[in-house]
Amino acid sequence: MMLFPIYVIAQKGPMIVNYEEIQKYVKDNPNEYNKLYERFVAGDTTLTTKEAYLAYYGFTCTPKYNGYFDTSTKGIELYGQKKFDEAFPLFKASLEEFPFSLTTIIKTYVCAQNKSTSDTDMVNKCRFWYKTLNEVLVLSGDGSSKYPMCIITVEDEYEMLKGYFEASKFEGQALVYVDGRPCDCMSIKHADGSQEKIYFDISSVFANSKKLLE
Repeated sequence: MMLFPIYVIAQKGPMIVNYEEIQKYVKDNPNEYNKLYERFVAGDTTLTTKEAYLAYYGFTCTPKYNGYFDTSTKGIELYGQKKFDEAFPLFKASLEEFPFSLTTIIKTYVCAQNKSTSDTDMVNKCRFWYKTLNEVLVLSGDGSSKYPMCIITVEDEYEMLKGYFEASKFEGQALVYVDGRPCDCMSIKHADGSQEKIYFDISSVFANSKKLLE
């Protein structure tokens, strides 16, 4: 009942995000949304991809959402120095602020594995979060100009380019509009020398920026 009105299913394509319907759902059913959000944060492996889809895009309708969220700068500095014990709590704090950041999740995972006392529970949660969010993003679009991948934080464009689209080199970026939606068009090169353009729908980032300026 709660999921079907929220997805516009493209013919022979992905599930296009309908932010108006998602916003209405979150506003009208805050307790139901919070349950989905809490299940995701808890690493509930019974959460379906469609439920995670709603938790992810529904987050854009909450006060905590920031489309320009950046993973802890200090944490990244310590991570680069392989000071995993010191970086770990900073990344955990970042996840409490923005639990849907792929960039933060992967760094938290590495720290949880490599700090002086490994954190198995966090390792497992990070695996679940990363896998689930990749499934959600792929469900939203394939990154083509016809079906841009819908992402809610600019930072994670680069994580998807490396981790999913297997980019070996980032060559440029341009703002374009696809069916009226703002998209980042990212030019990449693969290890075999082939080039590709990947499109990310950043509608929620634009809407959030406009809201912050009001």
